[in-house]
Amino acid sequence: MTEALETAMRARLGRECLYVPSCRLGLYVALRHGCEPGGKILMSPVNDDVILFVVLAAGLRPVQAPRSAADGSTTWTPCPTPCGTASAPASPPVCTETPTRPCGCANAATGSASR
Repeated sequence: MTEALETAMRARLGRECLYVPSCRLGLYVALRHGCEPGGKILMSPVNDDVILFVVLAAGLRPVQAPRSAADGSTTWTPCPTPCGTASAPASPPVCTETPTRPCGCANAATGSASR
């Protein structure tokens, strides 16, 4: 049965296919094959915990990034100096990509604060 499925999918997709008995195992095999051990993988905070554990088992580091409320992009401008340090400027720099800066301080343009 599995050989017939692999043959049908190989013909349909035009490349090699491997049947695995579960999605978890398939994801694990794909991550181990396509990612370097210790590499970072961008994950949503709403992913199922099972997916998180598969990523960890594959030897990867799950990471999250600040998101823009306007368009959902992960592009952001890092702060030139950490807030609260002696070298921080008197008026905090403004990050234009997201309403809050990655360090958690309010964006001076919008006056919003980190949640």
